[in-house]
Amino acid sequence: MNKKINSKREKYSCIILLVIFSIILIGCSKKKSSETDKPGTYDVKVLVLDDCGIISDSNEQSKTDSVLMLDSGGKLLKKIDGFQVKEGYGENKAISVSEDGRFFVVCEDGARKLSIYETSTGSEYWSHTWPDRVVHTAVFFNNTLYVYGTRFIMSIDVSEIGKKDIKEIGGYWNGVWLDVAFDKKNNSIWAVGSIIRKYNLDFEQEFQIGSVFDSSVAGAFSVDTTSDGSAWVAVQEVIERNNLENQLLKISSDGKIIKTIQLDVIPICVCVDKSDDSVWVTGMTSNRDYSKIGDEWPETLTELNEAIKTDVQTYTHKYNANGDKILELDKGGYSIVIDSTDKSAWVACHDSIVHYSDTGEIINEYKDVSKQHKWIALVPKGEK
Repeated sequence: MNKKINSKREKYSCIILLVIFSIILIGCSKKKSSETDKPGTYDVKVLVLDDCGIISDSNEQSKTDSVLMLDSGGKLLKKIDGFQVKEGYGENKAISVSEDGRFFVVCEDGARKLSIYETSTGSEYWSHTWPDRVVHTAVFFNNTLYVYGTRFIMSIDVSEIGKKDIKEIGGYWNGVWLDVAFDKKNNSIWAVGSIIRKYNLDFEQEFQIGSVFDSSVAGAFSVDTTSDGSAWVAVQEVIERNNLENQLLKISSDGKIIKTIQLDVIPICVCVDKSDDSVWVTGMTSNRDYSKIGDEWPETLTELNEAIKTDVQTYTHKYNANGDKILELDKGGYSIVIDSTDKSAWVACHDSIVHYSDTGEIINEYKDVSKQHKWIALVPKGEK
């Protein structure tokens, strides 16, 4: 009898030990998985939309793209997966932050979807899908979210999201806007693409410039404004002509070209430091070696990429308000934002996110990103 009791006690003891051990293991695994995805609020400084996905040979793209939420030290706070964006030209505001920092918006051109998230939690707040439209760019301005796509613009009252119909603004433009800059101080809107346009805040066109570059081989891909109402525009050569059209243009508030800077690299994004009107530009060059391809061209895109050797060189340059180059850095890529509180620059580079000081020193660098297109947005100081 005692032997049976002892046997049962030993059996129950083993079961209890196994249960305790399992709980410990589960607790450990939960802690590990929640290090960058724990519940609560986050003190977010920078948001990055990373185009991780690869378009297959059937031109179908999986929802593998991500939003990275980083703190001021460049540490990952949270990663949100499941987006579907395409590697685009320009469209520098595929992710942007509201003026009070409470929300951020993501444009999924691959899914024809617009989503708004709470910055403090990373939780989805609102979303909308258009089956027949592609959303490229969205900008918060005066408590309104302006959404841009191919041949359309819509406005959404941020305070009334989900309560009122989305308003479409039309009748004043034609074509695709690759970037847009709102200038509240000077009551203007600059939009760039195949031509350069300026509007007042009522969306009435003041002027357009169509002869600055050869639009058959180049386009204006990025724009930002200065304190005196002028704008810097990055012009990028689409069809290679020995960098003849790769330029930085400074355009006055009345449409005159003040400065032209010829570039031997491709400018992708331009950003002005509002504290002193200095201008940063980032971009890259890529040289492809086709020598490994024989008489027969690869049948699939994957085989083609494997056969072609691509040498990517990136850069970030800084100019003063007069257009004189004062910094030349060898890390750069797709997108850039300036923190005017300390004059530093956050750059979405080819293979990392780099935080530069105003004199070009690397403050921190986050490397767990793809080597695809990335968009970056800065959360206003003091907001979450």
